[in-house]
Amino acid sequence: MTAAPRVAPRTFRLAPLLGSLPLATFLAAARAQDPAASRPWQEPPGARARIAEIAAFGEGLGLPPTSNFRTFEPSIGGIHILYATPRFALGRHYNDIYVTHGHDRAAIERAAEVFRRRGREVRIETVEAVAEGGCPVTRALLEDSPSRQAYVVLHENAHVALRSDLRIEEPVADVIASIGSEAYFREAQGGISDSLRVCREDRARNDRLFAFVEEVYEKLASLYATLPEDAEVRERLRREALEEARRSFARQFDARECGFAAEDLNDALLTRLHTFAHHRPLAFAAAASFGQTDEAVATLIRLPTSEEHAARILRALAARGPALPSTPSAR
Repeated sequence: MTAAPRVAPRTFRLAPLLGSLPLATFLAAARAQDPAASRPWQEPPGARARIAEIAAFGEGLGLPPTSNFRTFEPSIGGIHILYATPRFALGRHYNDIYVTHGHDRAAIERAAEVFRRRGREVRIETVEAVAEGGCPVTRALLEDSPSRQAYVVLHENAHVALRSDLRIEEPVADVIASIGSEAYFREAQGGISDSLRVCREDRARNDRLFAFVEEVYEKLASLYATLPEDAEVRERLRREALEEARRSFARQFDARECGFAAEDLNDALLTRLHTFAHHRPLAFAAAASFGQTDEAVATLIRLPTSEEHAARILRALAARGPALPSTPSAR
């Protein structure tokens, strides 16, 4: 449904700085000190044309023409998606944890609070686009780096092409977007460029992130399967395991790259990212399987017969450029 989580810039917790100062007063004072904050928003030059060019590039690879990214809505800052899951409920399908999505962050927060009161773990994910509904070009997508724009556009339009079980569709769309982004910049800018280097860095970071997610997910799943009946003990052991995972994450990742995971590392986030991570190595392996038939590649990533065209898209992309050393191997 959505591209890999957006990498947000470093955030700072304001509470210790505010004291008793009302938030509105604080923000107004901050704007007064920073004239740029009160200026009208300026659309990044060339962003619209680049997004249209990326969409056309995807169509040339076999992704179908869609109504996505045909209109521009810079008034929409981003799209907020709410996931919720009961505690101790790893292994749920993506469709079971997805609740709703929309442009109004406050409305999504209110919905999340209802689930928190029910004892659910929640995850609110802010993305630039979704695959359905003729998604417009949002302000978040316009402001993105060129490498992220390429990834998002190709990823969401890949969903339109695939339309299979999301446990397969998400990792395959991720691979199409990863390899496709590199192919786009290699051909559009010629050879090695800054945007191509960023694509490679993003892919390597995602390799590490998803490998970490799978490790934590498997450890928690094993723990949950052996927990005692006592509710208090169960909750204590669960919290201790998640705290250890957060400490491990802090040792391995820069908060500027993957801060969302440190702040929101819980059952809902792990279940969500597991949708990407579990079949991702197989999808990369399928993309690199030049010597096999489309049917064999489809079998490798466990696609149903009706989705064998996904294998052809992967193969077409892989032929546009070599796989990277960071590509994970099939497990």
